[in-house]
Amino acid sequence: MASPDKPEADEWKARVLHAFAHPNRLKILLMLHQGKQSVGMLARELGVSETTVLKHLVVLRTSNIIVMRREGKAVFYEMAAPEWGAFLTLALDIPMRSDSGR
Repeated sequence: MASPDKPEADEWKARVLHAFAHPNRLKILLMLHQGKQSVGMLARELGVSETTVLKHLVVLRTSNIIVMRREGKAVFYEMAAPEWGAFLTLALDIPMRSDSGR
């Protein structure tokens, strides 16, 4: 639903949907939905470099979907709010349909 009087809200919504629109970011979000993770843990699980993971984490952080937490010298990432996990679950539960299934 468009918000003619609140274009900044529409910009934020578009930024959030863009953040969900990459396969590796979806995988990262699924892992974070299970609990906090470090960059190294995410990189190993995805089979990509830590630099690649960090680039994806920047997109997710600037959209306020995830947060960074320091525990001593360690840095972990986690979902910013439980609602993001619910949003992710709902979005991924939508059945895929073939063109012939319309």
